[in-house]
Amino acid sequence: FSGEATDRRRFLLRGGGRVLAEEELALRPGQDTLFFLEVPFPDPPVLTGVLEPPDRMRGDDVFHLVLRPFPRARVWLDGPSLPQEVLKAALGTAPVEEAENPGDADLLVLIGEAALRRNWDRVAGTPTLYFADRPGGLGTWGLGLSSPAPYTGPIFAPQMPVREGRARFEELMRLEGTGWTPLLLVEGGDPIAAQKGDLVVLGFVPDPRKTDVFLSPLFAPFLQGTLVRLLHRNQPAALQALVGNPLSVPVPEPGVYALIQGRDTLDLLASEVGEEGMAVRIPEIPRPGIYRLEQGGRIWAWIGANLDPEESDPTPASEALLKAHVEGEVRVVSSDHLEASLGAVFSLQTLFLRLALLFLVLEMGVLAVLRYLSRR
Repeated sequence: FSGEATDRRRFLLRGGGRVLAEEELALRPGQDTLFFLEVPFPDPPVLTGVLEPPDRMRGDDVFHLVLRPFPRARVWLDGPSLPQEVLKAALGTAPVEEAENPGDADLLVLIGEAALRRNWDRVAGTPTLYFADRPGGLGTWGLGLSSPAPYTGPIFAPQMPVREGRARFEELMRLEGTGWTPLLLVEGGDPIAAQKGDLVVLGFVPDPRKTDVFLSPLFAPFLQGTLVRLLHRNQPAALQALVGNPLSVPVPEPGVYALIQGRDTLDLLASEVGEEGMAVRIPEIPRPGIYRLEQGGRIWAWIGANLDPEESDPTPASEALLKAHVEGEVRVVSSDHLEASLGAVFSLQTLFLRLALLFLVLEMGVLAVLRYLSRR
C-alpha cells in the first residue's frame, strides 16, 4: 500500500463477471494487511482483486489470480508408517481420503523401493508419487538417481505458489534423465523432484529422523500442488507471472500455441523440448492481466500476470542497486549537495533572465530614439 497515512479502502474480489466478495480495510503504508474471504469457485478459474479508491501507485491496486481446484481423490499410501504420518499432516485439509485398496485409488503415494515393487503393475496406469530411498535407475522411465549425500540449504519450487524454502537432508539424491520436468531443486539447479507423464519421483523420504523438509513452509503447498498436477495433468495449468519477465509453460504435445488476452491473439508460439521437457516459452509478459494459452480451441494454461512488487516499493534505491541496473557511472550525492547544485542552477537561470530583460530594455530604447530622429 502506497498511501501516506492510515487510510480506509474497499477491496473487491471479482470473478465470473461479478463481485464475489468485498471487505473494508484499514491500511498503513509499508505494512501488510491479512484478511480472509470465502467465495464460490469461479468459472473461468480466475479472480481479480481491486483496491478502491486507488492510491498513488495504481498499477499494484489490481491483482490477477489464477486458481486450480483441488480434486477430491482416493489415495493409496504404501510405505513406512512414520513418513506416511508426515505426508498425511502435510496434506492437511485437502479433500483426499485413503483408498481401501490400490485398485480403487485415484493416486498412488509410494514410499521406498519395496512399496514401488509391490505396486509396479499399477504405476503405469495410475498417477503416482514416488519417494525414492535408494540410488539407481528407473530403466523404463529413463531416470537415474545419484548416490545419497547430506545437504543443508535452500530448496526451490519454481512452478508452485510458495517458491522457496530451506531444508536439511541426511540422505538426498539428485535426479538425472531426459524428458523430465523438474519440480523441486536445490542450490545450483540440480533437481531433487521431477515429473514425467503420470509419475513424480522425489529423491528423498520424508522421514523426520533424516530430514526436516516437512517443517519448511514450502513443503505442504508443494505436496498439495504436485497432487493437483498429477490428478489434473490434462487440465489447464494455473500459472502466475510477472510483467516484463519470460515464462515457460509445460505442454503435453508439440505444436503451435496461441497466447490470448481477452479476444486478442498476442502471439503464436511453437513448443520446444528443453531440460524441463516439452514447453512453450513466452519471451516476455507484456502487461498485467489474465492470459490463456490455447491450441485448436483448447485452453492449456491460464496465466495471471501482475507487476513486480518491487516496482511499487517507494523505498529509495541503494547505490549498489543502482549500479547493478544502470549502465555507466553512478554517483550518489547527499540531499544538501543536490540542493546546493540546484540552487546554483537556478541562480544562473536568474542571471540569464535578467540579462535578457536588460537587452530587451536597451533594444526598445534604441528603437524609440531612432523613431524620434526619423520624425525630425
